[in-house]
Amino acid sequence: MHTVTPMNQYSPIPSPDDEINLLELIHQFLLQWRWWLGGALAGGVLGTAAALVIPPKYEANGVVQIAQVASPVETVPETIVRMQTLAFREEVANRLVQRGQLAPTQKETWVKALAAKSVLKPLKDAGNYLAISIQAGSPALGHAVITTVLEVLKERQQPLMQERLAQVSRSIDLARKNLAALEAQQGSVQNSLKPQSSKDGAYLELARMSEAGTLAGLRQKLLDLENSRLSPTTRSTELVEPVGVSERPVSPKKQLLVLAGLVLGGAIGTLLGFGLPAWRSFLHERKEMAATAD
Repeated sequence: MHTVTPMNQYSPIPSPDDEINLLELIHQFLLQWRWWLGGALAGGVLGTAAALVIPPKYEANGVVQIAQVASPVETVPETIVRMQTLAFREEVANRLVQRGQLAPTQKETWVKALAAKSVLKPLKDAGNYLAISIQAGSPALGHAVITTVLEVLKERQQPLMQERLAQVSRSIDLARKNLAALEAQQGSVQNSLKPQSSKDGAYLELARMSEAGTLAGLRQKLLDLENSRLSPTTRSTELVEPVGVSERPVSPKKQLLVLAGLVLGGAIGTLLGFGLPAWRSFLHERKEMAATAD
């Protein structure tokens, strides 16, 4: 004879006593007010202390236009690679130390800081423009760092600019020689040719028009080359606008630190308020069970 096992033995239906009573939970939470309130106050004090201890940081920003002679002497990615080299960053830090704008003990810190990806960013759809963003301990230092970075960059790119200008000068000299030779050749040919018939005259006129077009193109090329050495086609690396420095610190976020301390402290206090009594109760039950077993 088979024994029939009641279904609720394997799938018990929860009774109302097993469900979480929200009102009871709130009541227990209010009973532990000393824990969560004390935790929140302690967290708030720690957050306030952190906000006062952490050194403030000011943000300085600048937009740089890369040097050009008709076209940029370097692309923006090439310029960023140049500025992130160790030699470039050390040169910037050394000049800041020499001028008394940076303490010698902070040199290595700034050499590393200048290597951060957030410092140099190309401007989207803006051609040969580069944005520089620095966070420093004072507005004066932030301004000094950006101006020194620009100074070193101009020096590094100056040889490229001079080489480009020399190339343009050589191209101008060559264009002038070609133009003079072509003008002399055209004059001698026109003096030696005399049309024998109307047909020869037509061909001669077409030849003169072709040579005139060639001369006009060469003169225009020469003019474009000469203009490429003038401003604004030619310019050195420079700031688009003066360096912008925040008047208020961008970090630390004091209000955020205090709020985070309050919330975290309150949460830890609440856990302790519920956890410690439960742990004491567990230990008490174990002692009673041990005494009963004895």
